[in-house]
Amino acid sequence: MPDANEKARAAVASLYKKKPGATTAEFQEAAIKHDSSVKKHDLRSFHARYVLSLKRAASAGKRRAKKTARKTAKKKVAKVAVKRGAGISDGQRAALRRLVLARDKHAVATLTGSNARAAYELAAELDGYIDELMTAAKGR
Repeated sequence: MPDANEKARAAVASLYKKKPGATTAEFQEAAIKHDSSVKKHDLRSFHARYVLSLKRAASAGKRRAKKTARKTAKKKVAKVAVKRGAGISDGQRAALRRLVLARDKHAVATLTGSNARAAYELAAELDGYIDELMTAAKGR
């Protein structure tokens, strides 16, 4: 900006290098020490004239990297979602759905009876249930 004082701008830049998270008031105090004519600006206009341009210049290269990282992450998630459902046919999916629903009905009936032994047996049958799911998924 043409109205920006170079001494004040240098003071703001040196404070930014030391303390990038400084407030606008702190930046203005540092600039006033070098040039008292900066007092005429309120915080908002001082920030726009000195601080904002400095922060934009400092973060110019960082913005693209973040967008690229987000796009890459979205692509990876999409690929994983496709891989999970790609190997199961509609018939296999229906067979798995029937097994899960049957298992759920059995589990609810067992657990509502408040029988600890039956709940233990239900958990013990889990390996057999997993084998049935794998068989159904393979389509055998």
